[in-house]
Amino acid sequence: MERKKRMLILGSGISGLTVAWELTKQGHECLVLEKEHRPGGCIYTEELEGNLMEKGPRMFRTSHGEHLLALIEEMGLSPSLQFSHAKAPRYLLAEGRLKPIPMRPLSCLTSSLGRQLLRSLWRERNIPPYLGEESVEEFGQRRFGSDMAETLWDAFVTGIYGGDLQTLSMEACFPRIKAMEQAYGSVVRGIFALAKQKKDSSMFTLEKGMGSLVQALVEKIQGPILYGKKVTSCKQRGTRWEVMTPFESFEGDELILALPAYEVANLLTPFSQEVANLLTSIPYQSMTVANVVFAEPVLSLKGLGYLIPHKEKESLLGVLFDTGLCSSKIATRLTMLLRGVDHPNLQELLRDYLRRHLHIQCLPKRVSQREMPKALPQYPLHHKKNMQRVLELLPRNLYLAGNYLEGGISVNGCIQQAKETASRLR
Repeated sequence: MERKKRMLILGSGISGLTVAWELTKQGHECLVLEKEHRPGGCIYTEELEGNLMEKGPRMFRTSHGEHLLALIEEMGLSPSLQFSHAKAPRYLLAEGRLKPIPMRPLSCLTSSLGRQLLRSLWRERNIPPYLGEESVEEFGQRRFGSDMAETLWDAFVTGIYGGDLQTLSMEACFPRIKAMEQAYGSVVRGIFALAKQKKDSSMFTLEKGMGSLVQALVEKIQGPILYGKKVTSCKQRGTRWEVMTPFESFEGDELILALPAYEVANLLTPFSQEVANLLTSIPYQSMTVANVVFAEPVLSLKGLGYLIPHKEKESLLGVLFDTGLCSSKIATRLTMLLRGVDHPNLQELLRDYLRRHLHIQCLPKRVSQREMPKALPQYPLHHKKNMQRVLELLPRNLYLAGNYLEGGISVNGCIQQAKETASRLR
């Protein structure tokens, strides 16, 4: 009878937990080490006065969430799914004012933003594909022209990565959009071709927050999760791996590093300086998440929220209208996303944004913030090729999982990539 392997997993974010769950299904024993005192990584749901506050990712598109939805079903959480309408209004801050993003053909004709969009898309269908490596900004300028690239395209990218479009790799950040250009000759033709497949484009979340998914995974994984265990080094002992913390060591047959790229680089420097250099070359964007609660209804707009392009020169990336998405005992709840973590007088800054953007004059009942240093990896030019090289140079019986690898920074992408990692350990 084949001996059951012990899988040593560093990190209990969604990538590490998914790897552990997939290996549990294969019959392996897992030991997960986590430097923090809770699981989930960027996913964090906090309960305050009977209300759930999401301090990480919370809304997902059904058409790009197949792996997340499958995991939710495996955890028995499908009955708690909540969906928003695919055409729920979204807004863009342009010239200091909120403008609705056109979601229907008629709105494209009746709004200035819609007419700009139509002109850009009409132009885009005749732009020839480009095969070489280019930045996200270069792609947007080439295909859509300056006006749309600096407004809708910029806001769309910033809402996902929060970083600089000039330094992000188009091929690594948006492979599906790049593939549309190659397959159909233009993004517009690709959108129309895929629209015929009639995929559900609604948004979804979990009634009890994304933390409920994390908790379900923790309960189902075969093996312990040890918290407050920061690994400082690792070494090979024959065919096994040993990892060291300041006070103890742990061994396993296989080692899976589900950590940020810069932490992986520190651990792998003794094995390969080239791998360490490639991983440390990945920049990260820090974020601040602020949950703002009002006891009375103060929001005049309906919809999912709004995004802000770089040209508006605001530290605020966007605002999510959380009210109505989850069960709540409060009248208005907003989540405000800011670039960086150094925001002196944050509450006054938030109130200024609320006054200028949403015309909310009254003081909030509560403001709860979470600073997230180095939250989002920024895929630089040639990122895909660099990560392929990293995987080629890994030591034996060592595997990687995380949001800096191919698959994307989304929760769905992390789950997909983690499943692929686990499948290689069969």
